[in-house]
This record gives sequence, C-alpha cells and structure tokens, in this order.
Amino acid sequence: MRRVRGVAANARRGEAWLALVQLPLFDRWLGLLDEGYLLAPAEEINRGKVPYRDFYVDNPLPAAFYVVAAWFRLVGPSVHSARLLAVGLFTAFTVLLFRAARVLVPRSFALGLAVLMCCYRV
Repeated sequence: MRRVRGVAANARRGEAWLALVQLPLFDRWLGLLDEGYLLAPAEEINRGKVPYRDFYVDNPLPAAFYVVAAWFRLVGPSVHSARLLAVGLFTAFTVLLFRAARVLVPRSFALGLAVLMCCYRV
C-alpha cells in the first residue's frame, strides 16, 4: 500500500512539473497552424451557428471547436485563455499517454515517450 501511495505522489509531481514547464512557454511558441482556424469557429458556435450548416469548416472532426466554445463560455473568449486551455489539455494528454504506455512498456520507455511529447510542445 505504501508503494502505491509513493507512485501516486510521484505521478502528481510529474503532472505538476509538466504543467509548470509549459507555463513560461505557452504564449511564446511558434504555431504552424493558425490559431484563428480553431478560435473563429468556436466563436461562431457560441453565437448559435452550427458547423457545416451555417459556416464552412474543412475539418471533419468539430469536437475541438465545441470544447473551445465551452471554454470561452466559462472564461471568456481570448487567445490567452485558449492557450491556457491548450496547456491543460496537453498536460492531461501527456499524463494519460504516460500512464497507458507504463502499462504496456517498461517505465524508462514510457518516460522517454512523455519527454518526447514535452519536446513536441516546446
């Protein structure tokens, strides 16, 4: 039981570290995809429009637009808040990826995969 608590504590420290590493960089990154591509449809959804019916979207998976629209309803629309959402979602994705990999492969490989994901974000 003690080992399980130690592993959980280490996981929480790793999650906190991952979020803290990204915070100084979240508004200074080079995005190869225009942020407006995600933010503008989210605003249209918040105005009551429906993708593919009321405005054109060339992306077949509109769930991201709805997630950002819901986030905008909670905190207000801005590029800054969208980037904070990206930090949170990326942290959650990396943690889930590490935990899934940890079940399938040795810990060192799973940790390397998590570090690789961190490098991708930077």
